[in-house]
Amino acid sequence: MCAREYHIRPGDVPAIFICVVLVAVIIAGTVYDALKRRKQRQTLEMNTSEQATCTPENQSTNADDAVISPSNAELNIESREMPKKCGSKCKEFVQGCLLSFSLCVNICKMMGTVHGKSSITCLNGIRVLSMFWIILFHSYLFVGQYYPTVGNFRYATEIDQGRTVVLWKGDLAVEAFLVLSGLLVSYLTLNQLHRRGGPRHLNWLLFYFHRYWRLTPVYIFVMMLYATLVIYVSDGPLWWQWYYVQAECAATIWEHILYLNNFIPFPGDVGGCFGWSWYLAVDMQLYWMSPIFIIVFYKSRNGGICLTALTTCFCIALSAYFATVQGMPFGVDRVKYRYPKHEEGAWLYTKPWYRLPNYLVGIVLGYILFKLNGKKVQINKYLNIFIWCCAFAVALSIVYGVLTSVAGIRISQGAAVLYITIHRLVFSVCVGWVVFACATGNGGPVNTILSWRIWLPLARMNYCAYLVHLVVIFIYTFSMKSLYYYSDLGFTLDFIGILVVTYSVSFVIAIAVELPMLELEKVIIPAKYRKVQPSKN
Repeated sequence: MCAREYHIRPGDVPAIFICVVLVAVIIAGTVYDALKRRKQRQTLEMNTSEQATCTPENQSTNADDAVISPSNAELNIESREMPKKCGSKCKEFVQGCLLSFSLCVNICKMMGTVHGKSSITCLNGIRVLSMFWIILFHSYLFVGQYYPTVGNFRYATEIDQGRTVVLWKGDLAVEAFLVLSGLLVSYLTLNQLHRRGGPRHLNWLLFYFHRYWRLTPVYIFVMMLYATLVIYVSDGPLWWQWYYVQAECAATIWEHILYLNNFIPFPGDVGGCFGWSWYLAVDMQLYWMSPIFIIVFYKSRNGGICLTALTTCFCIALSAYFATVQGMPFGVDRVKYRYPKHEEGAWLYTKPWYRLPNYLVGIVLGYILFKLNGKKVQINKYLNIFIWCCAFAVALSIVYGVLTSVAGIRISQGAAVLYITIHRLVFSVCVGWVVFACATGNGGPVNTILSWRIWLPLARMNYCAYLVHLVVIFIYTFSMKSLYYYSDLGFTLDFIGILVVTYSVSFVIAIAVELPMLELEKVIIPAKYRKVQPSKN
């Protein structure tokens, strides 16, 4: 009864063509890489045998010298294959593009577990665990308590509120991503400013281009699949909802390309085509503003602190205003405190002024770690334990602070506005403490767990996991052909399955699109513009 016949639509044809071309390029790049490696090995073996049989008097026969020969052999091959002609640069460009799509190269990069010398290793664990929490949150929303498919809706949403409140507050994981994003932008940019000799010597056009190129190609690719080919994956009573996605995405694609989808149509909302991409828009908008704070911090510590404090106060005041005049409810309560003064929409949740204070926590933390320059900070053992306990207690109070709303207890509007405006900032400070403690030698077992090498490959898939996880959840939910009855064990197994499928799909998309695009950037942009060199001043 649920089976439907879906005909090829206008947008499906270019999507199929792009996928076919992508597969062909990946095959070509992988074959070319394999042939090149084979030729290098043969040349290396030939050179080694020649050296063993006839060694010139002025050449060392030490076995250690042979270890260096692969790079020399590679240079010789390249010099013979690509003579200095007018077309050599074009040939290099084509070869670089092909190698960017090699599965051999990209799988090795994806699955590598070696941390960089100056990397903050705890960040990988925080990234992955935060992503797990987001997937858990969305799984509960669209599987565990999705009204059209859940047969025991009251049990899933009202019984044992203490258990479900952790699921409801999974949106706090977004603050962890904002803190880490601000931290990395601040820390890496300040290091580049230091090496180059100031803001005037940094290529700011490349600063923005890199971020746009890093996010956009794979983002648009996943959205293309979401709007076109996913409809042919399955079927079900709710599967008809996919049919209207293509027209909606085609009409709003420019909003996503420009990262304005959290504002259009004003004031914006979390719905629409690829609705969860509001976070990408906010993150990009905050990235656009980040140089203002980074440059001020680079010039003057006190100036940076003052600017950060004033901006934070302004954002909190603006958020408090919207929370008050819009009568925004507290926690999971849906009853507003008053009739909204402005047009209905997400005046806070998807807006940069609501998320900027959390991002600034990361920027300040990046400045602190930049100044420490890898040095450890000795904190009294008991003081360190006390701060950890305070951070843990505050974070738990923020999560369980909405328990009254889950239980149906209504608090005053003033208390609700206070929680709405500052709880994310406070949670971000708790995340910032975890990073600071782990990076400065005060993390103990927490740092050990967050720095496990197993997190590194998963962290590389995290961006694609964010893009595809709701697509996986929708496919599962919309294809249900009977009612879903929530239970703790059943939902746990469903969540594990969604998690495994999400990261499996993310792995494929990452090695097919995301990593090749990052390698293509190195081919497109000359090395002299990408290389960081000390300033002569």
